[in-house]
Formats: sequence, structure tokens, C-alpha cells
Amino acid sequence: MMFKVLIFLACLAVFTSASPAIVRQFKKIVNSDVCLKQCMERLQENDVELSLTKRTNISDHLLNLDTVCEMIGAARTCLENCQAKSNPFALRSVNALCDSQTKKIVNELQPCLMNNGKQINDQCIEECGDYETFHEQANALSARLASDPNHDQEAHNTLARMSNDACRMFKCSQRCTVLKTSATCPRLADGNDAGGAIRYLIDLTLHTHRADLDSMRLTNVLAAQVEPECNYLYAPEVMWDVQRDHLMVLSLHAQLKRINADILAGRKPTFTTPPPHIDEQFVAEAEKVEKELHEILHTFEHPKHI
Repeated sequence: MMFKVLIFLACLAVFTSASPAIVRQFKKIVNSDVCLKQCMERLQENDVELSLTKRTNISDHLLNLDTVCEMIGAARTCLENCQAKSNPFALRSVNALCDSQTKKIVNELQPCLMNNGKQINDQCIEECGDYETFHEQANALSARLASDPNHDQEAHNTLARMSNDACRMFKCSQRCTVLKTSATCPRLADGNDAGGAIRYLIDLTLHTHRADLDSMRLTNVLAAQVEPECNYLYAPEVMWDVQRDHLMVLSLHAQLKRINADILAGRKPTFTTPPPHIDEQFVAEAEKVEKELHEILHTFEHPKHI
């Protein structure tokens, strides 16, 4: 049971944004085992994000993918040597971009990403905000709150707002990167759209993350832990369905208290979409983005091996 908890806490503390309570619990479990502690300390020394769920500078992540995959492999082996019954670095979502099929796609994208990746990222920062800088600020606040739990409620409310805003920026940035890559980069050797390839890699990461959660029966638990705008972590389909995303976020804000109560009571939370009035301008803008996304994505199929 402890290692199932370790995997879940690792998903939150290492691969997503985590609350101070989660960070404290994760550190407590890791520090209770000398071998686990050594593995995690070795990993954290490199100060490199391992998951695409925490990167909006996708070009930088993909151009350094060999290093990322080596670090994941080393951490996986380290925990195996600790004789851990379950290993967060063996999860499909953590290794999704490290197989040969995926690396072939990344290798085809690399020439354009080397020449245009910074420009694409800068354009999306201007359009969506600087997620990675903002996320670091949220992580720093979370770490301060984790080390000193006596902060007032307003500090925790500030962290919740920052985490929610960071996830909103993340979704905007991923959509932007797909569109800008499609507009900037030539098609791949097999004729597939470069933006579609980026979307495929994002999809692969998010859908395998959901599959991992489902296999451990932790999907609803995660849903109760993250802010409404972070819904893509357990509902990956909202990444490309802007209207569905908007409605779900509205619903989650309205249901947040009830969902938490359901989780604490051991009931399965249900997500229902209320029929609020949707601003006509928002609908028009959402439909435009969705149309642009779907026009360039049809050449890449949904990942088959999820």
C-alpha cells in the first residue's frame, strides 16, 4: 500500500503541481527510506523537468529528450535496486516519449524545432503568458508553505489561484504551440503535419497519464486534489475541445466543495455539466480555435498503444 501511495504522491509532487500537504507527505515517505531518498536526491540535483505535463517550452523539452529519458531510466533503475514493489518511474506516462516510435517522430521534428522553437515559444508566451516562470513561482510558494504549515488561509488561497491560473496558461500554450508549429514547420517526411505530431506527443503523455491513474484507481482522487483548470490531468480530451473545457471548468468550480466531500466520504464523485449561459463571443472564438486545431490534426491518429 505504501508504494501505491508513493506513486500517487510522486505523480503529484514530481509530475504535476502539488499542494503543501502533498509535498510534505511525499518528502516524509521518501525520507523514511534511505534508498528512496538517495534516488530522489540524485534526480533533483539535475533540476530538469521530466514530464511534458510541466513543460510549455515543448521545443526545449524535445530537443533535450535524450537527456530526460536517460534521467528517467537512471531513476527507474535506482528504485528497482531499492526493491520497490511499485516504481513511479516505470509508469507508462513517464516513459511515453522515450520509446523508439516516439523518438522517430521527435527526430523528424528536430531540425525545425532547432531553428524555430524559440520563436514559437516566445509567441505563445506573448499570447498565453509565461507558464514555466509562473509555475516556478507557484512551486516556490508551495515549498514555503510545506516547510511552515502555520501560514494563514489567504496564503493557501493565493497558491490555489496561482495553480489554477498556471493550468489555464498550460492549456492555452499547448494549443498555441500546435498551431504555431503547424504554421511554421514543414510537413514530416511521411507527409504528416508537424503541428499534428506535436499534438500527438502531448496526447500520448496525457492519455497514458490517465491510463496510469485508472490502473491504480486514483483518477477521482487526483481530480479532487487539483484545481479546476488542471482538469486535463485526468480528462485529457479537454485539451483540444475548448468549449467542453470551458463548461467543465465552470462545473468544477461550482461543484468543488461537493466533490471534496464525496472523496472524503468514499463516494465516487460525478462531474455534471450545468447549462449556464455561454457568451456568444466565447463560442465563436472557441469554434475558431477548434476548427484550426482539427484541420491540421487529422493526419495523426490517436495513440494506438494506450
